[in-house]
Amino acid sequence: MKHTYTPPEDQEQQQLINVGIYSAKCLSVIDGTSGNGNDQATLECQIESMKLRFRLVLIPTTAWKVKQTRKAFGFSDAEKTSVSFDTAEFVGKSALCLVGYSEKLAKSGDPYIEIVEFIEPSKEIVAQDKLAKIIANEKARKAALELDNADVIPF
Repeated sequence: MKHTYTPPEDQEQQQLINVGIYSAKCLSVIDGTSGNGNDQATLECQIESMKLRFRLVLIPTTAWKVKQTRKAFGFSDAEKTSVSFDTAEFVGKSALCLVGYSEKLAKSGDPYIEIVEFIEPSKEIVAQDKLAKIIANEKARKAALELDNADVIPF
């Protein structure tokens, strides 16, 4: 059977970063539709040596997340008023973000890392608490995996 493909450009080797709190610069925004058919903006951000994406679904039930993300990037929106904005406004701006583990696992069994959320000014302490929980949960996951692999019953 004959196949045709287009070879992609060589990608630079990305060095993985650890979970933590980082400054992220928005490089681009891709407007699209979520799997459920809702409007969505995907922010591609540079965080140290990695590029990570953050999906922002633009529906009323996620207005809190849109508000949080816009505040983190320096926008101030009046509460309880309709706010229109162009998603391209994020491009070139920077914000603090919390990088944590994804629920998806790589073939190696390790979780991928992702942007969990952007951090509003003055909410850094809350983000540090969330980071501590993320690290503790990953340690517990690894410990449970080691027990499973050793066929040890912990009780």
